[in-house]
Amino acid sequence: MSSPASPIVRARRMEEPRANKRIRLATAPSNEQQPLLDPVAQDFGERDDDEVYSCMPNPHSHLPVYTNIHRIRRDIISVVEDFLTLEQLRDMKINLTVVRPLVDKFYELDDVSIIYCLLVNRAQFLEEQSNYTNPQNVNYTRAALCEVIATRILRRFGENHDGPNGLLLLAHILVAGFEPFQNAPQNIRDQADMSTSWSYHRTMPSLEVAILTESKFFLSSTTCQQVVSAIYEGRIIYTPSTFWDIIPDHYKLKPIMLYDPRESPLLNQYRLTVPRTRNILESIQFAILLALYVGVMVRRRKDAPGIVETAFILYALGWTLDQFATILAHGWNVYTQNLWSFLDVTFIGIYFVFFTLRAYGWRTGERNEAEQAYDVLALAAPVLVPRLAFTLLSDNLIFLSLRSMMADFFLLTALAAWCFFGFLLCLLWLGEGAHPILTILRWMIYIWFGLDGVGIPRSAELHEVLGPCIMVAFAFLGNTFFLTILVSMLSNTFSNISSNAMAEIQFRRAVQTLEGVKADAVFAFQPPFNIIAVTIFLPLKFIVSPRWFHKIHVATVRLLNLPLLLIIAVAERRLLWPVPKVGEPVPSPSSARKWFWKRFRLPAHRDLRAVFELPPPDDVQQDIAVDDALTHHLIRRQFTRSNTTDSHTRRPSRRDSMFPGIPQKLQESFSETAAEDYGALAQKLNSMEKTISRLETLLMNAIPADESAVVDAMDDDAGEGSTLRNDNSDLRLHNPKTKLSKNLATNRINPRFNMLPTPDTSHVPYERVYEPAEDSFLLLDTLSLDAEKNFLHASLSGAVPLVVEVGTGSGVVIAFVDAHAQTLFGSRGVVTAGVDMNAFACRATVTTVDKARRDNAATHGMYLGSCMGDLTSPWRRQAIDVLIFNPPYVPTPEMPSRPATFSDAWPSAREKPSFDDDSYLLSLSYAGGRDGMETTDRLVASLPDVLSPRGCAYILLCAQNRPDDVKRRVEGFGPTWRARTVGSSGKTAGWEKLQVVRIWRDAEPVG
Repeated sequence: MSSPASPIVRARRMEEPRANKRIRLATAPSNEQQPLLDPVAQDFGERDDDEVYSCMPNPHSHLPVYTNIHRIRRDIISVVEDFLTLEQLRDMKINLTVVRPLVDKFYELDDVSIIYCLLVNRAQFLEEQSNYTNPQNVNYTRAALCEVIATRILRRFGENHDGPNGLLLLAHILVAGFEPFQNAPQNIRDQADMSTSWSYHRTMPSLEVAILTESKFFLSSTTCQQVVSAIYEGRIIYTPSTFWDIIPDHYKLKPIMLYDPRESPLLNQYRLTVPRTRNILESIQFAILLALYVGVMVRRRKDAPGIVETAFILYALGWTLDQFATILAHGWNVYTQNLWSFLDVTFIGIYFVFFTLRAYGWRTGERNEAEQAYDVLALAAPVLVPRLAFTLLSDNLIFLSLRSMMADFFLLTALAAWCFFGFLLCLLWLGEGAHPILTILRWMIYIWFGLDGVGIPRSAELHEVLGPCIMVAFAFLGNTFFLTILVSMLSNTFSNISSNAMAEIQFRRAVQTLEGVKADAVFAFQPPFNIIAVTIFLPLKFIVSPRWFHKIHVATVRLLNLPLLLIIAVAERRLLWPVPKVGEPVPSPSSARKWFWKRFRLPAHRDLRAVFELPPPDDVQQDIAVDDALTHHLIRRQFTRSNTTDSHTRRPSRRDSMFPGIPQKLQESFSETAAEDYGALAQKLNSMEKTISRLETLLMNAIPADESAVVDAMDDDAGEGSTLRNDNSDLRLHNPKTKLSKNLATNRINPRFNMLPTPDTSHVPYERVYEPAEDSFLLLDTLSLDAEKNFLHASLSGAVPLVVEVGTGSGVVIAFVDAHAQTLFGSRGVVTAGVDMNAFACRATVTTVDKARRDNAATHGMYLGSCMGDLTSPWRRQAIDVLIFNPPYVPTPEMPSRPATFSDAWPSAREKPSFDDDSYLLSLSYAGGRDGMETTDRLVASLPDVLSPRGCAYILLCAQNRPDDVKRRVEGFGPTWRARTVGSSGKTAGWEKLQVVRIWRDAEPVG
């Protein structure tokens, strides 16, 4: 998996939350708000001023859905190249390098359709995955990544937009209808008209796409469930897009809005299609259906149908019509995601067979046909009784897994029956008609289920030898082997579902919620009145205008459901939406159950909650906020260190020449477990010593004779100049003062390893001083380049240059420059100094330079020291010849605030600053303010004053600092000013893209 090119991705977003998005819905035309009838004649209290008209335009019609779909597909394909599981995609490293950059990119689009586009891409990747024989292919990972990104973006929308407006925004994201070709080029739409079905113009919400793709991780997220619960309870109302309507009444369409029962009419027919209300009504309808079914089967009248049977036939027909309308509304794929859908379909099939036989028998007067009709209807008992349990215990783990387990069971049974059919033919042909096929089949079925083994001795009647052999083989394969496979498969299915039981429950709840929101007018009529409604309103649709059709439909619904609508209105106003007191939020059902304990404060641990009830004062908030940026930075640095370590062969980096990396690499090379035998480790070290000795002998033979004396002299001084604390001669290969390092430095053995040694910084207190990382090493590598050495030789020859590093930190850069002055500048006559606001950094720099000078006694320059100061303020005008600056370039909302306890006094060796002081000191090294450029802008502005006429500056920038803008700004100082990227431009450190910009003045302006 490759990491996308992106700016710095922080461990947590440190920017201020965006202003809440406000979805502006179009208002209805004024002429449409005029009622047909006089207000006195309106008996039902309907309000016509609530902006729910079908002529209202789509508020999201301007969104580039088609473009976003293909943008997401391109990015996902370019990023995902290998198969990864969903758990691996949720790993922290993958999250920081791949997921979060894409989340940031797509979230910045400010597009509520982005979730829909991601889920559409998931559907396409799953479709492409199904074409491969191996289900574990890269398309599965791409589909899973789309789901993970959609979940993270939805969560970010929820975190940045709270309150009612935030809930409304989330509802627009999940239930607003979009179509894939929205705002596509006209030629693309024309081609789609010719190549796809007529139904592609149907809009579909993100929630429905998530259900179709079984995005259980997305649907089980807290933010998604918040919207699903609000829709289920009726706090969010809307008119859904449907595939087909039996009674289409689209004169008024409810926009996505928050519902308040006190601002709605008393008789509100739209509350009949609220999922919670629909769930209760469907349970009552099924209970009535079951009661009528039991009454019919108890009486079993074989003559003309009685009252109970007639009621059952009509009611079951209305109930079947309701199920058929549900399938038309959301499609077969969504309908079958319900737990009891297969039971309903089975009952509908049994009912139609019963109705056909009963009608035929009643018409012909045949009692035998009536008897057969009741026998067929009796088959519905194993369907209706479990259906009641599925309805009442829909969240039970057993019922959740039963559906998948039954599918596996029937699939395996069908495959086994197909395979064992060969045994049946074999026995039939061996017997040559001695026994009929049904008898042999009965023997085999009894053996298969372990009921009776009579078929084994009777098989000798088919063939004395082969008959028993075939039957025994079938018993082993059909009973023992088959049952073992079946139990294993069902156990695995149950284990997988139980491990994700909550996700499965919430997925089924989302399915039930989506099915519960109805747009078809037929759902406003309860069975069997829906049959009458279809027979009346379908012809009426072609007779009256849409407005009058809507008026007649609303009046009929309110008249037929008058008691039910009154009960719903009272329940919502008194129980579900109680009037809160002033200053108190509306209590939730769970909190209402605990009102007694909260009222009298009886909980034993109420102090644990009381500490969060009172917000902390501002001074406490400021003390807490001091270390926020530090925490984010430490996470980023920790990941960068672990992410830049490669196990395969690579070109040595600057970390290889520093002491802190050697013990860790040795431990990774030799220690597999914490309890490894030290005897085996000693043997490995001895083998390594012998190998190194052979390499040294080989390399010494390659050295010219005139350099042998120099090598021997360097070998004598290896212990003193070693960068290893323990001075272990076995590890002299890593010592820059050994003869091998000397050979490598002379570039005579392998130019690939030509690298000046890095100063030792093992003494630096990294808890309060910036630790050298890839940015520091990039500066060292850039200054070591031949092109930069030639530039410095030419620019600074004939004088003693002053080299100043601003913000020294550990001192690794200025110590490197001072230690290798002869190599970098062509002369030891170089004066070096450092400036830092951190007293601990100044102290660490002095020690780092002192160590480097001792290790490079023949090449170091003249070090003045380190002083405390703000950028270049300690230096006079045009005094600096070479300025080096590794700025704090991480974008942060604001610059670090100075703690009240912080002191500028030079710290003593035993002084231990507070945690706030440590946080402040370390945050100074990376917090760059807005765009990470507040400190850098100040230094760039001071360059014309502090740089000498021949001077230059090396400034390190990341991609988010906009280096091109910095270059243009510098060249705007005058015609002689130049700014160029030097060294390894685009070097990647984790997810940061770094570059070093050299700033200088030409002797003469270039026209």
